[in-house]
Amino acid sequence: MRSVYRPNAALLSLALVCGFFATSANACPQGMIPNPIGAGGQAECVPGSNYQNWGSAGGGGSSATVYDGYGAFALDEQSLKLGVSDPKDLFRNERQAKRSALKSCKENGGVDCKIVLTFVNECAVTMFGATDSSGSKLAIYTGKGVDTEHAGNEALAKCKATGSPMCEPGQSDCVERWRND
Repeated sequence: MRSVYRPNAALLSLALVCGFFATSANACPQGMIPNPIGAGGQAECVPGSNYQNWGSAGGGGSSATVYDGYGAFALDEQSLKLGVSDPKDLFRNERQAKRSALKSCKENGGVDCKIVLTFVNECAVTMFGATDSSGSKLAIYTGKGVDTEHAGNEALAKCKATGSPMCEPGQSDCVERWRND
């Protein structure tokens, strides 16, 4: 006699698998929530518990403040030493990000470091190339975008537009909104 429970066991297994995928797509570890701001189509978890009140003017009991994320790149054009704002830190304003990038540039051996790019709630990429088709003078090209791929494509397009015989990736960084609980 065949077991009548096999079809039911198969249905139960299918329901469990479907239920797992339905919840795991938005599941985050304890203490984390799905990123309400989005990450360019990529699933991402961020610290927190009550993101419905982000940016609201009270009423939710949350006293958290939401900050824009800032980043910056600095360059010493003479030595081509590059610095990037520390990706491990969260910067509340452009000034903090610039200061971090300048410090990084100097730590990398730069002397006359200057800010070449700032960015807010987005990704940025640097690309090294030449100023023209002769390749006699090196330059840095930058791009911004929703992710490093888009930012890299923008930097690459700028580099190629000069006729540079080479376009080599440099640094990349992404910053996004964050909250202080």
